[in-house]
Amino acid sequence: MFGDSAAGTLKMALTPRQSGDSVVSQSDDLSWGPISGGIDRRIAFFDLECPIPGGWQWLREAHAGFATAVSEWTGDLLIWLGLSSACEHAGYLAYLHQFHDRPADVLRPDDYLQPHSVYGPAGAIGVLNPEQMTDLVENAPRTPVADDSELFGRWRELEAEDSLLRIMADGRLVSAPVDHFDRFIIDAVGGEWKPAARVVGDALGGTFDARLWVPTDFLFSRVANLVKSGALEAQGEVLGWTDEPRRASALVRRRAT
Repeated sequence: MFGDSAAGTLKMALTPRQSGDSVVSQSDDLSWGPISGGIDRRIAFFDLECPIPGGWQWLREAHAGFATAVSEWTGDLLIWLGLSSACEHAGYLAYLHQFHDRPADVLRPDDYLQPHSVYGPAGAIGVLNPEQMTDLVENAPRTPVADDSELFGRWRELEAEDSLLRIMADGRLVSAPVDHFDRFIIDAVGGEWKPAARVVGDALGGTFDARLWVPTDFLFSRVANLVKSGALEAQGEVLGWTDEPRRASALVRRRAT
């Protein structure tokens, strides 16, 4: 799987089955940040653009651990893939780049589940509950990875484009300007001081309502960049942390004209 929250839910769904199945997640949202130049470049980017307690060195082990788990697994492989999640499609393309010759099946929940009456198709594995996942495991159709052979070289194309953001467009993962989602942040910020964490939360709600799956860390990075560019002004360090660790208090507002 290509998302930790989804992996946790799937583990809950599989526990009563006592099937011996194992769930492994890539643990890295490849929809943003550099994907060319090696893991060192990716780590350095995140340490600068979105610092977290302890840093991003864990990515090195996460990538290696995922590759080892896939390589050493001797049973059947089942890949879960949402319709409109850039994170999941990026992870899938990266997987195909490394393991396209490894037999595996793909389960696309949106081809099986009835769309929500208001929001439409689920679009991402992370929004599914354990009951839905159990139904999917038992009943949803699967297709072999070989059916996606036209995607086998797509990850290398995205690497060559060297963008810092990838989004879904017409069912395809494409490179996009890094400020593509800034409108949701601007809409969430008013002329009065507002906690940066609340701005990110409101922007995240806006993207969810639009059925877009945007990483929280990415939105914090973009708030910081909007402050740097002068579009917003801040009191406090938007990317700062406290000793707990929790996001440090920081306020932002639109710059007065």
